[in-house]
Amino acid sequence: RRALREACLFLLGWRIGLPGLAFFSPAELTGALPPAGGGNGVIPVWDDTPGRAGAAPPMPLAFGTLAEQEGDDASFLRAVGRLLRARKAAGLALGELVAVSGGGDGWAGAVSSLPDGGMWLVVGNAAPRRRTLSVPLPRPARSARDAAPDASLTAPRLADGGRAVEVELDGRQCRHVLLEKR
Repeated sequence: RRALREACLFLLGWRIGLPGLAFFSPAELTGALPPAGGGNGVIPVWDDTPGRAGAAPPMPLAFGTLAEQEGDDASFLRAVGRLLRARKAAGLALGELVAVSGGGDGWAGAVSSLPDGGMWLVVGNAAPRRRTLSVPLPRPARSARDAAPDASLTAPRLADGGRAVEVELDGRQCRHVLLEKR
């Protein structure tokens, strides 16, 4: 279940970390899985009481209903919510993609300019192992911090006089870094 949660956060994190509108479905927020044996099912978004969702059987939910996740700070819903609040506070929807970088060994980073002159970096590690990446920036930054802090990882660090940021990532993980303008 944790591996599925992290994989979904990795994929959804990319969409949340780019400028413009961020769309996602109830199936993504609940981890709705196709019914065994195929066919259609109903996604019990808020309430999974049998028979309340309609005639079709409810789909199994990897993360639980929104009501179940709402009170759990470690839930998938709350993790997505932290990213969305950071995105809104930074004005990323109004930002502009200014640089993309990556490596053939399974990583990519995208830097967007923000309305206040800062930058938002979304960086992903598709490799299965933990590593530290150095992501070049299109212009120097004064400081770097996680948009949605994760206590299990070290804070991002500026390198090369603020022209790059070093980010530690677990395998198949996506992180979001806010960069203050210099």
